Amino acid sequence: MKKSFLCLFLIVALLLTGCSDRTFYFNYDEMVKKVVKVEVVEMDGLSLKHYDRVLKTIDQELIDDFVSDLSEIKFIVRWAISNRVCPKGICFCLTYIDGTYDIVDDRSSTNLDLHCDTEQFNELLNKYY
Repeated sequence: MKKSFLCLFLIVALLLTGCSDRTFYFNYDEMVKKVVKVEVVEMDGLSLKHYDRVLKTIDQELIDDFVSDLSEIKFIVRWAISNRVCPKGICFCLTYIDGTYDIVDDRSSTNLDLHCDTEQFNELLNKYY
């Protein structure tokens, strides 16, 4: 009985430690070479592949500054079995040289389950929008 309880406890402990959040930073050196367009968009909250409208396109000269500021924000990577949340409201759409894109807001990103501090996101939004 003790062995069964101990094994069960060990399994639960291992599962819980695997569920902890990790931090993530966008790599400036990598991003500055790949990002070709940054737009401020309004998302509908229904899909990661659709946004309602483009509110502003950031000038080409400011993309380097934007990527630098973005790379200083700490994002939290949710563990794998969490529910994905489609962004709703104002977000940034980063378009890469290969045609792929990321939607970044204070809750999620398209190819990674990320979220960042709302205050940091709002500072970025206020600076570029």
